Amino acid sequence: MLKRCSKFSKKTISFLIALVSFSLLMIPNVFAANEIIGPSLVSVTPNAITVSLAFPKSGEKGNKCSIKKDSTEKWYDFDYSTNGKYTFRSLDQDTNYTIKTTYLLNNEEQTKELKVKTTKESDLVYKKINAKETEPTYKKITAKEAFDIMQKNSNYILLDVRSKEEYNTDRLSGAISIPADEINKRAESELNDKNALILVYCSMGGRSEAAAKELSQMGYTNVSNFGGLDNWPYGTVNKPSTNNIAPTNIINTGYRKITAVEAHAMMQENNNYILIDVRSKKEYDERRISGAISMPIGEIKDRAESELRDKNALIIIYCGGDSKSEDAAKMLSQMGYANVNTFG
Repeated sequence: MLKRCSKFSKKTISFLIALVSFSLLMIPNVFAANEIIGPSLVSVTPNAITVSLAFPKSGEKGNKCSIKKDSTEKWYDFDYSTNGKYTFRSLDQDTNYTIKTTYLLNNEEQTKELKVKTTKESDLVYKKINAKETEPTYKKITAKEAFDIMQKNSNYILLDVRSKEEYNTDRLSGAISIPADEINKRAESELNDKNALILVYCSMGGRSEAAAKELSQMGYTNVSNFGGLDNWPYGTVNKPSTNNIAPTNIINTGYRKITAVEAHAMMQENNNYILIDVRSKKEYDERRISGAISMPIGEIKDRAESELRDKNALIIIYCGGDSKSEDAAKMLSQMGYANVNTFG
C-alpha cells in the first residue's frame, strides 16, 4: 500500500511540476502581450495624431486600425495592419479622439483603445510623448530654384503629394504620385535610395512641407520642398508656361495622353465632362461610348467654337485606336482649350 501511494505521489508530483513549469513559461508572454499590444501615442499637434501600433502578429488578416471623434459614433477604418508608426491628419484642433486597434487573438476578436485630445493652435509647445524631437533636414526652396535644378540635373525624383484625383487632373511632367497621408506606408518601398534628390510639391505648400519633414525623419537626406502648383509659372502637363520659358524637360503639349482606365476614373469622379468621339459619323452610329458626342476630326475647326463654349471644361477624346484622337486633342489645345485628354 505504501509503495502504491509512493508511486502515485511521484507521478502526481511530476505532473504538477510540468504544469507549473508550463504556466510559468506562459505568464511572461501574457504580460508582454498585454504590455505592447494596441496603439500608443507618439505625438499630437492641433491637426494630427501620430501613434505606434503593435499587433500580436504584424500583417495578420483581421488586423485593422480605426479612429473616431468622441462627439460622434462613426468609426473610420484604415488599412493599417502592420506594426509601425502612423499619422492621422486633417483632424480638428482641441478635440477628443479615440483610436482603436482590432486583431484576432486565439481566434477571438480583441480591441485596444487609446484616447487622445488634439492640441490648440495657440499652444506654443505641442505635446510630444515618447518622441524624440529632431531638427528637419529638408530644404525649402523657391519654384525658380526647383526649376533650375530640373534643368541642370536629370537624377532627381519629382514627388507630387496631393491626392490622386488632383494628380490625375494636372501635374508636373515626370512627377510620381504618393499622397501626403500615404508617405509613411509607401516611401520605404517606392523610394529606395535615401540619398536621392527628392523635389516635393503639392498645391499651396502645406502638404509638401509636412511630407518633406516626414521623409527627412524617415532618413531621406536630400529632400527639397518647393511649395505648390499655385505658384509654379513654368508649365504643367495641361497648362502652358506663364513665364515665357519653354522648359526642356517639362513637356507641355497642351493636352494629356491618358489610359482607358484613367479615362474611366475621370468619368466616374466628374459629372461635368465632355466625351468626344472623333471618328466618322458612320462609325459613331454603329457603336460608341454612352454619353459621347460626335465631332469627326475634319469638323473640329468649324464646330468647336460654337459647340464647346467653355474652354476650361474637362474634355475626353477617343477614336478607333489610330492617331485621330491625339490629332484632335492637339488641335483643340491650340485653339485654347485648357483641359483636353485623349485615351486613343
